[in-house]
Amino acid sequence: MAPPVAVEVASYGNTQTRQPMATSVAAATANNEAVIAEYQQLLAEYRQQLAAQRQQIEALQSIIQTLAEKEAVKYDLRGAQFGGGFAETVQGNQVGGVVK
Repeated sequence: MAPPVAVEVASYGNTQTRQPMATSVAAATANNEAVIAEYQQLLAEYRQQLAAQRQQIEALQSIIQTLAEKEAVKYDLRGAQFGGGFAETVQGNQVGGVVK
């Protein structure tokens, strides 16, 4: 590594010690590579998390599918015509007839 070089900075009018351009470019490149490596590690961790979440979603979807196939719907009202409200059990007299 070369020793620091003294250069005059025009805007301030004083002399400051600065690293040569090649050294600062090498330092910036090393810093960039470290940042890239860190982001690659984070990306790998996120991909693992996504894979685990996809497996959980697939498992839940298969459970839902199994339940849908095994259990009949309790309140299937497709195509039903009725007047008034809906109650599971009626206590009292039913008023009205068949609605067409």
